[in-house]
Amino acid sequence: MLHHELLLAEAAPEFRPEAAISFVLYTIAVFVLAILSHRLLKKKSFLKEYFLGSRGLGVWALAMTYAATAASGGSFTGFPALIYEHGWILALWIASYMIVPICAMGLLGKRLNQVARKSDAITVPDVFRDRFDSGRLGVIASLIMAIFMVFNLVAQFKAGAIIIETMFKPLEGFSNAAQWVAWLPENLSFLSDKPPAATYCLGLLIFAAAVIAYTTYGGFRAVVWTDVLQGVVMFFGVLILLFFTLREAGSLSSITENHSKRFFASVSVEATSPMEIARGDLSIAVTLDDATQRIFTNDRSLKLALDASTGKPKEQTITLRLSDGQEAPDAISDGATLRVLVKLEGDELPRENSGVSVAKFRFDPTHTLVTGPGFQKGKASGFLPFGMAISFFVMWAFSGAGQPTTMVRLMAFDNTQVYRRAMFSVCVYYTLIYIPLIIIFVAARDLLPRLDTPDAAMAVTVLTVVPGMLAGIIMAAPFAAVMSTVDSFLLAISSSLVRDVYQRSINPNASPERIRRLSYLTTMIVGVIVMFGAINPPEFLQTIIILTGTGLSCSFLAPMFFTIYWRRMTAAGCLTGILSGFGTCSVLYLLNVREIGFEIVPGGFHPVVWGMLASITGCIVGSLVTSKPPKELVEKYFGSADS
Repeated sequence: MLHHELLLAEAAPEFRPEAAISFVLYTIAVFVLAILSHRLLKKKSFLKEYFLGSRGLGVWALAMTYAATAASGGSFTGFPALIYEHGWILALWIASYMIVPICAMGLLGKRLNQVARKSDAITVPDVFRDRFDSGRLGVIASLIMAIFMVFNLVAQFKAGAIIIETMFKPLEGFSNAAQWVAWLPENLSFLSDKPPAATYCLGLLIFAAAVIAYTTYGGFRAVVWTDVLQGVVMFFGVLILLFFTLREAGSLSSITENHSKRFFASVSVEATSPMEIARGDLSIAVTLDDATQRIFTNDRSLKLALDASTGKPKEQTITLRLSDGQEAPDAISDGATLRVLVKLEGDELPRENSGVSVAKFRFDPTHTLVTGPGFQKGKASGFLPFGMAISFFVMWAFSGAGQPTTMVRLMAFDNTQVYRRAMFSVCVYYTLIYIPLIIIFVAARDLLPRLDTPDAAMAVTVLTVVPGMLAGIIMAAPFAAVMSTVDSFLLAISSSLVRDVYQRSINPNASPERIRRLSYLTTMIVGVIVMFGAINPPEFLQTIIILTGTGLSCSFLAPMFFTIYWRRMTAAGCLTGILSGFGTCSVLYLLNVREIGFEIVPGGFHPVVWGMLASITGCIVGSLVTSKPPKELVEKYFGSADS
């Protein structure tokens, strides 16, 4: 058993050869499943087998592929990062996820499967195209799906790269090999101003090569088989990690008490020249009204830069923590005296007049890791104000039903009994996954309070607290989550482009062999594009996952619901609903791109609320103001009105 004092020292995890061996063996097992799936692929209809598994999913296959696809890099990398960053408030943030299967599978499952079988649909755009006999609708749906999914994949690729980097970075050979790709972050990083490490880029290349290869080679059935394996690994991995984390951290009451003593300030700083400040080297001394002082320090290393266009100091918002052992003041007035001390490279002691100045300082003692709404830098209302809490409850419960990747799984199950049992199984599965994750990473913040990269919290925690080869197996849990989502999204994008855009709109007479080659090629090309986009992704990958998830649900949930349940729904109504949801959600995100927490969204709600309302309105109004749909199409999917 590791000592608590050693954990608090927070040395980077050493290379664990036994963990690396078990991790590699797991990856090999995934490729074996892809090879077996490829052999089966040769014996059946390519399109139905490659993209839909010949509609033959059983209970465990449906349950695990549904759960593993939803439990993505967001669940095992982005979600832990948010728990680590914001504390217990994440329990409320994720509260409705336990009923996602009931809402998502119960809302669409049985009826969508029936409609897909009647039209022989293979993809979600197929359903729209055939239900309304509209090629234009199918193409537009395909393109919108591809846009959001590509952005989501960027976040997933980042998660996979971080896991590989964290595990193998201490290995000298890995660090040396990374120098061969050091040119990538300097020349191809375009999503942020801070280029990533060469070791991250090498991890990204390895992850991309692995997941693109097995998805391209194996197809849908390989994805499902590996999802079953990955679902089992995730389940046991989380429970084992919970045991080892609590063994090191102690009781939940002591962990919570420690967190209740941590207070944060949001600070806007400017530097007269570019500089890097190590963890603990920036201090701001605040003189209170009674002449006493409080010291706030940086928990993480900082990189201060100049404005690239003007060359002048660039204002940056950072988070500082009240130093240990100091009692939190009730408040700090706007007129408080601030003294900035910075310890730069070569300095033995912090000094003033180091080129760093404070533009804004905000401290709120009610925003902690224990109580709501939780602290968030740059956001006066905290991490989860009331309107956002309602928004996320709605989003998790219902937006899962609007994801094309989960819709495809609902099109692939074998029978109604399979569907019902799988729905119950996934509810239990989510409960046993997400509640332990909250406990684990609240405890991890106490064990490892000063991680520079919150998205690495899962990987660092595993390698710190779990012994032997077991660490590699548990490390495979987040890796499994990422792979299961990446393969599903890659297939969804390639199926939309090949099936819906090329075969059904450009070349209906394309030979099976051409479709086969084009499917393989498209999957690989999309994967490579995403890999380059992931060279420099956002700081928190959960941010982009939420963006894409809400965008897809606003675009497709209401249109799909009305498509399969409402006889009066028309092609124009469906298109209006898709574009209304897509446009409203996208515009609200763009308006808030420089804001933290969507503070300028009407009512303080998340864009998903307004996007869904716009989509529902668009479907109803667009259908009612246009002519009724052709009678033969309505009777094909709903039967005669007199029957």
